[in-house]
Amino acid sequence: MQPFSTSPPRSAANALLALLMTAAVPNAAASAPAMALAATFEGQSWQLVGYQTATGFLAADPTTPTQFQFSAGQFASTGGCYPLAGTYVVTDTGLTIGTRPTTPAVCAASLLQQHTAVSADLAAVARAHQVGTQLEFLDDAGQLRLRLQALQPASPLLGQTWLLEFYHHPKQGPVLVLEHTTIDLAFHPSGTLTGNNGCNQYMSGYTVNERQLQLGPLATKRPTCSSVKDVALKALTAQAAAYAAALASVASYQVEGSQLTLRTADGKVAARFRAAVPLAPPAPALAPLTPAI
Repeated sequence: MQPFSTSPPRSAANALLALLMTAAVPNAAASAPAMALAATFEGQSWQLVGYQTATGFLAADPTTPTQFQFSAGQFASTGGCYPLAGTYVVTDTGLTIGTRPTTPAVCAASLLQQHTAVSADLAAVARAHQVGTQLEFLDDAGQLRLRLQALQPASPLLGQTWLLEFYHHPKQGPVLVLEHTTIDLAFHPSGTLTGNNGCNQYMSGYTVNERQLQLGPLATKRPTCSSVKDVALKALTAQAAAYAAALASVASYQVEGSQLTLRTADGKVAARFRAAVPLAPPAPALAPLTPAI
């Protein structure tokens, strides 16, 4: 008598395995385009470049930019005539977008026309693909309905107040901030910077190109610290002057986590700061070119 076994005969097992593989492989393969498409536009800010109308494809109004963000099945737009919002579903065969009713706003006729057309275009979207840094939405017939441009991530310098930890002194080397004082720095999109040097407020301008950074001379209000004959306040004045000199030597910057390091042209540390509020993780990088689905 042969031992009892719960396993099916080899031929039957092989047939069952082949059947399961035949059924499973297409589904796994089909999910890849959907995942790739979602990765293409999620976690990225987009600006409307053009939209389809009954008379042809038109460029978006440049005076009031319309921006879109897509995340976890929800989308929202800002700018334009008034906000749009809704849902989207990525499937193995395409893309479906639904808009929610919004309260109309009073706006220029051209913006209202754009808003109406964009709403209709979103409802007609059936698939999408990325071309370089642009995202194109197409309908069932393959007609281009919307074109969006990926916005470059904002500089990590912006949107934060940086607190000085130490600066480089030409004679003393790295010098910590005096106890019970705070020196801070904030960069603004307008190309200006502001802060407090531990003595009074200061401001300047800056230019940034990738990791290269140039700061202008600091302008301050009346030097209140030096007007008082006190040893502690004189120390504050000396600190403010040394800090200004350190900033004048800056040629590049580096942000790592919640730390900002300003460096001189020869790579030496001119000053180091920490973020007043811990920085959020960076946004995902723009996905590479993916085929239309």
